[in-house]
Amino acid sequence: MGIYVPINAGSLLIEPLIMYSSSSTEVDYDDYSIDDSEYTESDLTLLIGILKPTVRGKIRSYFGIRFGKQWHEEDYDDNDDDVEDETLIIAPTIGAEYYISDNFSFGGEGMYTMVTYEEDEENSTTTLKQSVLIPRFIVRFYF
Repeated sequence: MGIYVPINAGSLLIEPLIMYSSSSTEVDYDDYSIDDSEYTESDLTLLIGILKPTVRGKIRSYFGIRFGKQWHEEDYDDNDDDVEDETLIIAPTIGAEYYISDNFSFGGEGMYTMVTYEEDEENSTTTLKQSVLIPRFIVRFYF
């Protein structure tokens, strides 16, 4: 979920997407000898999709790519175990939608997401590569 504003640019469909999530956990101990603790986590994702649509009757199919970055932060109280990282996202995409009317459609999409994350430490470099196939059922209302 996020802010999704598709833009028809001639023969291309441009789809910027902004997503933000945040969560916080706080533990208050009744025993005064134990310090209370708090943990917060947040993610900001910016993606842009460049898709080529084709229309045949009431069906519009499209293919293209989505790419962008995700910024992730974890904060553990006031200690030095905080985590901040950036992730590169590349996602080839294919989909189709059926127009029930001029303003309403339903369809499906498959997005193959490839995520790359690299962390440099003192004596090592850790590289994470993750691939995920994300199927989606989509209902759209156009105004």
